[in-house]
This record gives sequence, structure tokens and C-alpha cells, in this order.
Amino acid sequence: KNYIKANDKQKWWKHNTIKANQITSLASNGDIILFQTDNIGANLQRKATQSEFDHVAVILHFKDYPNWYIMEATSDEGVALTSWDEFLTYAECYTKVIFRKTVFERTPAKLGDLCTWAKSAYGHKYGLSPQKLLLLEKEKVPENQPKVDKDKTYFCSELVANALKVLGLIDPKDLAAKVWPVNQGAFFADEMLIDF
Repeated sequence: KNYIKANDKQKWWKHNTIKANQITSLASNGDIILFQTDNIGANLQRKATQSEFDHVAVILHFKDYPNWYIMEATSDEGVALTSWDEFLTYAECYTKVIFRKTVFERTPAKLGDLCTWAKSAYGHKYGLSPQKLLLLEKEKVPENQPKVDKDKTYFCSELVANALKVLGLIDPKDLAAKVWPVNQGAFFADEMLIDF
């Protein structure tokens, strides 16, 4: 399959572009990556959610580790961490990848809570159910807390929404399951198209 490069993408001029190897010099804990995939399921999901994107992940860096990571929830792996270097080995399978910087005061307390939450959420199972989609499933532990209920499951945008709640960027009363990639808050800087 021939993958589209950033400079060949439709309407590429609507985005600032950044080289993939520059992300780690610009990224901060809590920034996000939005993905667009070209397959039937992803196309249907984007139509249903009225979004340009079908997947989202949060960027993390732990002080004890030299690498940058993306944390995501997938049906294959559940909540997993992938190093940025490893991600680059398969990133071209996406038709579009966008970097969004979150804009907030990165205090040691907020970043500590984010890292505590990420370590607690890591390894949880993937979960996307009609109850979640219809907002009938209630959380056992408040979603803005750095600790995660042991039975909690996540789908990708729910995981990222919880990270943003821990950082104080989303109202703790809002259910994370109702936050989709199409929802864009004022706490995001402009989209940057990643050129692989």
C-alpha cells in the first residue's frame, strides 16, 4: 500500500506541519495525538461520531525513563504504553496523525497526579459498550482522581478524557465516555500535522 505523506494530503495547507522526529522536543505530558485510519470500521466510526478522527492517545514522559510514550486504549491491547520510537516504526499505517498541545499550567502537583493516574490505568482492559455509549454506566471512582477503580475499562477517547480530567481541563462532573475526538476544548493549541 502506498501511504500518503503530509505534503500530499488533501488540504495539508490548513495545518502547521511538524516532522515526527521533532515531536519529543515540543511535547509535554498531557498533549494528545489524533489519528485517522483508512478502513471500513474507522470510516463508520468517524461518520457516527461526526469526527475527522477515529483514535486518540495521550503523550506521557516519566522522569525515571528516557523515552516519550503514547498511552492509548485499543481492543487488542487494552490500555498500553508505546514508546515514541516504537510508534514511528508503524505510524505510516495511519492516513493522518495530528499533534495537539494542551495549554494549561503544568504544576508539579498536576503532572504528579497525571503520572500516578497513568500508572494506575496502565494494563486495564478495553471496554466499549452500549451502556457507555448511551451514558448509562456510572463511574465507581470519581474520574478526576489519580487512582483508577480496579475493574475500570476504557475506550480510547474515554482514556484521554480521564487524563484531561486529572489535569483539571475537563469538568469532573462530565462523563469521560461522552468526550470524543470531535470534542475540542479551548485548552488545545492549533493542530499540527505530523509528517513521517
